[in-house]
Amino acid sequence: MSDTQNEKECPFDHPGVRATEYAGNDDFAAVYNIAPILPGHSLIVPRRHVERLGLLSEDEMCRFFAFARRITGFLLAHFTAEGFDWAIQDGVSAGQTVGHVHLHVIPRWPGDLPSPGDWYSRLRLPITTSPPDAVDSGARPRLSEADLRKIVASLGAAATEAGIQPVRAAPDEGGG
Repeated sequence: MSDTQNEKECPFDHPGVRATEYAGNDDFAAVYNIAPILPGHSLIVPRRHVERLGLLSEDEMCRFFAFARRITGFLLAHFTAEGFDWAIQDGVSAGQTVGHVHLHVIPRWPGDLPSPGDWYSRLRLPITTSPPDAVDSGARPRLSEADLRKIVASLGAAATEAGIQPVRAAPDEGGG
């Protein structure tokens, strides 16, 4: 990723993507994937605009993975999953298509895909270039806005009940 994609242009700062956040703190957000590979597919995203994993400070790195571990445990319990995949595509050569570091958390079950490693080829499908909140593959079916809102509300309530810090207040996005 080049330095030309600054935080002003970052799709993770787009209100449409922020609306998929179901848990977070001052430093990190857990957002539901708009085109999930499997149920529960979420992204862990630093709030600070950081293009590459290595640009996180040592302290941020520790807190990033601690937050990811907490969200992963929550997702495993919530979706009664037996395992999970974590993926970070760091750099264009690794398949990074959005210039903001993020960790994919994908809950897994026996037989959920034809082969256990099939999730990766689904992750690497090219992203759409529009709308401006496009942070995922246009080749995978996107959830409807209504379904996405319902899932995010349910996850947010369950995360709060599980003692995970709720989403911090966001600016009014016109949707109420």
